[in-house]
Amino acid sequence: MIDIIIPAYNAHNTLNRTLLSILLQKNINDLHIYIIDDCSDLDYKNEYELFKDKMDLKVFRLDKNMGPGYARQFGIENSNSKYIVFIDGDDIFYNYYSVQYLYDTIENGNFDAVSANKLIGDNPNAFPTIFNDLHAKIYRREFLQKNNIHFSNMYNSEDIYFNDLFMMCKPNIGKCNQTVYVYNNTPSSLTNQNNYYEKLHIKNFIINVISSIIEAENLNYNPIEIAKVVIFSMAYLYYYFYNNMSDPNLKYVSELIPFYNKYHNLLDIETKTKIISFWIYKLDYPPIDMSYEDFIYICNSK
Repeated sequence: MIDIIIPAYNAHNTLNRTLLSILLQKNINDLHIYIIDDCSDLDYKNEYELFKDKMDLKVFRLDKNMGPGYARQFGIENSNSKYIVFIDGDDIFYNYYSVQYLYDTIENGNFDAVSANKLIGDNPNAFPTIFNDLHAKIYRREFLQKNNIHFSNMYNSEDIYFNDLFMMCKPNIGKCNQTVYVYNNTPSSLTNQNNYYEKLHIKNFIINVISSIIEAENLNYNPIEIAKVVIFSMAYLYYYFYNNMSDPNLKYVSELIPFYNKYHNLLDIETKTKIISFWIYKLDYPPIDMSYEDFIYICNSK
């Protein structure tokens, strides 16, 4: 009924904890768990032996390291349940009811996907999730297949590509007001490596956004929905660079500008303002002296 897909690369110190949080789910008998071993240094035989008799568990090992996007896509293509949930190999479900909450909301509301709340590390406050990451969500497989929604092969920000395609299909999204997921800031993870944001994140974020737009155009998605993703992405970058316009990664934003010029006039001012203002509350940034229009002008000149 529900496939839980876990991309795992050298997750031997944390994976048992992830699997235990799955085993403790109220609806464990309805869950099919897939570990996609992204060519880790060691296999997951010990983890499999520990849990195989307690849950429906399969392990697939990739021939070479391909990144989490490829691993998740492999998991999608090698599973077949009605619903899909992603969890990373260093994260856990929050409590006994986590997956049940997601399932009840998507099934009863006939939604294409449902998002819930998540905790980040030791922070005692839960945060509502948005559709630019994969945590604390459940997806309807039929909707993904019908609209050819898939992952890119990038090593990071691959969830941006997937969820941009998803949002451009104008899905019917439900909201579960429960906390269901704990995202752990593992020191050895890609996101926490030195200079990750400076060297990788912004560049690959933009590459994935552009790739999703091109794919959406090839699939004849609604231009209005493409425009919303363009503005959403530009607004994120606007607030990311709000205090450091000298950041050399700003040059990559100019690659998105042609798509901004192509699509932004398809949205009225009210819609654009709502999208841009969202990030003020999401990222809790202070007021910005530089206007959004000035930011676009600077990016145009890079």
